[in-house]
Parts: sequence; structure tokens; C-alpha cells
Amino acid sequence: NFDDNQFIPDNYFEFDYPEQNLRFIVLDSQYEPDGTDKKPLCIGYAEGYIPRQQLQWLREQLEDARRKDYQAIIFNHQILAGIHYPYGISNAGEVQKLIESYSDVVTVAFHGHLHDNFVQRQNDVTYVSVRRSVADLSAGWAKRSGDWLLVEVYANNRIEITGHGAALSLRV
Repeated sequence: NFDDNQFIPDNYFEFDYPEQNLRFIVLDSQYEPDGTDKKPLCIGYAEGYIPRQQLQWLREQLEDARRKDYQAIIFNHQILAGIHYPYGISNAGEVQKLIESYSDVVTVAFHGHLHDNFVQRQNDVTYVSVRRSVADLSAGWAKRSGDWLLVEVYANNRIEITGHGAALSLRV
């Protein structure tokens, strides 16, 4: 049961690897512009929105990462940047402006929903659209399912993305 998952504390969250000066930030764009959470209704997943309180939380996380000299990597389901596609975040410009104001901290931001490979470098932040994300490669189906990425993060802020199947490969 997803609600019982103890790893995921909230709809959006962060976790750190202090020994590597690394912070992962997971956003939740499954909201309406009025702040209504779409998940309980299971409707309207096409377009998303990141509400004000989450943007403030993101700013605090990025500011804290900057203070600690951490590198931050951001993940979100809907499209954060790049193309004008009807299934993105309706306030993507605002989200990009915030992320890019911390380009000294944010190396890369991953998003999906498009199920295609797409990379855009914008104001020193690399936005990567991935075909598919897999959390557990020990599951046999994950390796057989075709497209997935292995993301390796190095101490010098270098990130190597190795694509499998039709997924992309690149260095950030």
C-alpha cells in the first residue's frame, strides 16, 4: 500500500547524502492552480501545477543546500522545461525561474510524462526528460522493460547518465 510506504514522508520531499554533499529533491506537481490535490481524485494528470507553499519549500531547500555547499538534483513527474507541451506544469516559467536562480546548486532537473528523450540546457541548469524511471533494478522486469537510466553522481559535480534501451546517455 503506497500510503504505508515509510520511505516517502510527504508528497514532496528531500533527502541528503551528507558525506557526498548531495541533496535529492522530489517535487509533486499533481495540483490544480487553486491548490486542490489531484491524487485522491485520480483525474486530470495531464497538466500539473506546483503550489506556492511547495515553491517556498523548494526555495528553502535550495537555500539550505547552497549554505551547506551541496549539489541538488531535482525530480518531478510533469515537464519542467523545454517544450511547449500541453502536459507540463502550468506555472513552469515560475518554477524554472526559481530553479535557475540556484544554478550554482542545481546541476540537473529530471522530468518525465512525455515518455521521450529530451535535453535542454537553460541558464546553467540541464533539464532532462526521461522515457522511464525505475527505482529498483534488482527486479527482473526492470531490466527487461526496455528503457531506463543509470545516474551516477561524482564529487566534482559531474553527473553521468547511462541510458539503456532507447533511453539517452549524457554527461552533465
